[in-house]
Amino acid sequence: VKKTMEDSSFDKFIDNILSSKLDNKEEIIKSSEEVNLNANDKFYTIVMKQKNENIKLSSFKDALKSFTISFREYRMSIIDDNKCLFLLNKDANYSEKENINFIKDIIYNARKRLISEVKNIDVSFGISDIPDYIYNLKENYKRAEQAVDIGTLIYQNEEVHTYSQLGAFAW
Repeated sequence: VKKTMEDSSFDKFIDNILSSKLDNKEEIIKSSEEVNLNANDKFYTIVMKQKNENIKLSSFKDALKSFTISFREYRMSIIDDNKCLFLLNKDANYSEKENINFIKDIIYNARKRLISEVKNIDVSFGISDIPDYIYNLKENYKRAEQAVDIGTLIYQNEEVHTYSQLGAFAW
């Protein structure tokens, strides 16, 4: 079920996990049910980072809504003024490689659309390409964040980076 970014309970759930206010597996599972996430599903974690300091993602909610419209099963949360987190359900009908290629295709196309709607926006993406349960979100968020931060430095001509792409540069 698609949720919009106005889903404040989901935003709070994500914030609580990332800030370690919610770090017990059982508590995360219970809380995930309250925000309509199936704790038995595996998710890919994606971080979108906006690099233009003059633009704040939180000011472009409508453009972000249109950006996310092509994601099939997804949830999104704005982390701060320049960072969003996306959770995409792993599609069990496809291999991991096919899932990642599908996600990359969606990101490339949606990125073009976002750039056409928001003047001077400069976004890059990091994907934790290890699908995992919601109770491991914090670790996967860190992987996706590292993919976008380090990947942008290493692969300067690319805008979408995976954690596995970092190789020896991953921690």
